[in-house]
Amino acid sequence: MGTTVLTFARSIGEFGATVILAGATAFKTEALSIAIFLNLAQGDIDNALAATLILIGISLGSILLFRRVGAAYNSA
Repeated sequence: MGTTVLTFARSIGEFGATVILAGATAFKTEALSIAIFLNLAQGDIDNALAATLILIGISLGSILLFRRVGAAYNSA
């Protein structure tokens, strides 16, 4: 279970590799981390903040889900 959580967290943080390999083209090669980068580069703080909050929500939701599944798995 811990490996799954760490793998997911690592994949979210792979910003540099995504920018180098796929580029940073809006609406074409755009992942959530790239959307934050592009919005900040354009000075669009509101959209960058919204994307950041979505990414934080996904991360926290995943952690809570993995904890709940892990607790159910350990108690069985």
